[in-house]
Amino acid sequence: RMVLALLPAAADAEIKSAVLESGFDDCIVNPVFPVEVKNKLAFFYRAKEAAAEAARYRNKLDRTFGYLDRYRDKLAAVKKELHDERRELNNSLKQISLMTGERKRLKSKIKSCSQRIKDGVGEFARILSKLIETRVERNRGHALRVAEIACFVGREMELGAKELAALEKACLLHETGMLLLPGKLLDKDGTDLSGYEQDLLQHCPVKGAALLESFPGLEKASNTVRFLNENMDGSGRPEGLRGRNIPVGSRILAGADMFDELRFQESEEGMDGWFAKLEEYSGSRLDPLVVHHLQKYAATRLASDGRDRMKGVGIHQLEPGMTIGVSLFTAGGTKLFSADTLLDTEAIEKIIRYNREYPVNETIYIKA
Repeated sequence: RMVLALLPAAADAEIKSAVLESGFDDCIVNPVFPVEVKNKLAFFYRAKEAAAEAARYRNKLDRTFGYLDRYRDKLAAVKKELHDERRELNNSLKQISLMTGERKRLKSKIKSCSQRIKDGVGEFARILSKLIETRVERNRGHALRVAEIACFVGREMELGAKELAALEKACLLHETGMLLLPGKLLDKDGTDLSGYEQDLLQHCPVKGAALLESFPGLEKASNTVRFLNENMDGSGRPEGLRGRNIPVGSRILAGADMFDELRFQESEEGMDGWFAKLEEYSGSRLDPLVVHHLQKYAATRLASDGRDRMKGVGIHQLEPGMTIGVSLFTAGGTKLFSADTLLDTEAIEKIIRYNREYPVNETIYIKA
């Protein structure tokens, strides 16, 4: 409500001031005019609203400054935390830098030790291979020749560098187990062996593998040697593995080992004799694809002149009457023809037909 003081016309400014100070909202001088009262009332309410609005803004401003003060305090606390974290981070970076330097040093030391171990294993393998050559091999250089043949086949079958290295070690050391046999047994030629002695020979690769796997760096080679006497038809030892369940290195080693033995057996038929023997073992003792690459090795590395000479031709150069020198496979591993197959028109058409869908080796070896 608005409280007005009604003053006489003669009231001066000092009286009006005293009235207002005593608590009246305003003064009005007699005589009273309604318009004047209405105007004073309107002004009073506008002033009240303005004061209330000002009070609201003042309260809001006070709250805002309160928020700012709290945010300033929080910011100071966060800034301090960030400073502390920055100091900890710098300390951590220093530690990481020290650890990185130590890691590089240890890595270099480990690399040096690994190289020394590798060199030591290589030297051990060479010494053991030389011992096998001196003590066991009937035909000197057998392990080296087997390694050369096996690596050729491995490259043809697209083995990786590590697999080839392990295969080479396995070839050089595949007769390690024979070092554990009695000397009298080694002196026999293999034709007068008892059943017990034959069983000992069959288990030689397993014993040799057990010896090799105890040396770091020879684990893969030992696994290859272990399954040397497994057969493709599942009749081998020690586990009777069949087909592709036999490790590829063991299949290659078995083929290369037999190839070198057949090569130095006396035969009037020359290379034809070994090829016939390899074909006999293909699918039973040996992997047919390995046999194919062994024949290819003989055709490209061993055949020179005379009856063993072969030449490579393309599919478009095949003619009826030619004799296949190396068994023929598709790229997918399907065997088309064995060695010594005499080609006729039907056989050539079959090769051309297969080559459209399953490419045949680019070079076909025929007997010259």
